[in-house]
Amino acid sequence: MQFLKVKNHDLYQHYGTRNPPWVKLYRVIMGDYDLRQVPVISRLCFIYCTILASETDNRIPFDCNFLSDRMGMKVTEPVISVLIERGLLLASGARRVLAIEEKCSSLLSSSEIPLQISGPKSNGHADEFEIFWEAYPRKVGKKKARVAWRSAKDKPDVADIIKVIDHAKKTEQWTKENGQFIPHPSTWLNEGRWSDDHTILPSIIKPPPFPPKTDPIARNQWRQAYGDPRTFGYE
Repeated sequence: MQFLKVKNHDLYQHYGTRNPPWVKLYRVIMGDYDLRQVPVISRLCFIYCTILASETDNRIPFDCNFLSDRMGMKVTEPVISVLIERGLLLASGARRVLAIEEKCSSLLSSSEIPLQISGPKSNGHADEFEIFWEAYPRKVGKKKARVAWRSAKDKPDVADIIKVIDHAKKTEQWTKENGQFIPHPSTWLNEGRWSDDHTILPSIIKPPPFPPKTDPIARNQWRQAYGDPRTFGYE
């Protein structure tokens, strides 16, 4: 069984007990860029998932029949997949790889090379590493890179790593002298280079703008959700 998680659910929902009769729906959701890019039915599904997460300890069965029954509407894999692609839902195992395959393929250095999704006996780490490997422009030391991928701590989701790599490919360091200064993939992983200043990872995780002074309620809700706005360069 595969499972879905609502990203940052613990940040928004604070309960003393599991399965509360209500959930908190912050107004900042209306300005969420990624949520606004998905179809309306997927937006509604995301809100329903927030409700289901509160009663399942944020471990929602990735079963379209179950989701359709609970939500009272037809839920298909494409409806869920766009939410996974945008990072709004996190999915476990092979389905997660399949859901982000189309998105990652447009960022690969060679779009003619198909992603190889392993069979049922494979695991999520192996599948995600292959996605990383296809995207990384300097293909040396694959065995070392695989070990580094498994041992890398606190690395972002593979979809976010692909975004970082795609951005790094456009930087001067990675383009000058035919890519001579692109680090080996194992070095890049071991040193946590996804968080280097030249990458876009900070913009991926940066929260929405701090509300204006004319909306004190929204400002208070923002602080409860994200903390001190000065941490993110606001006010």
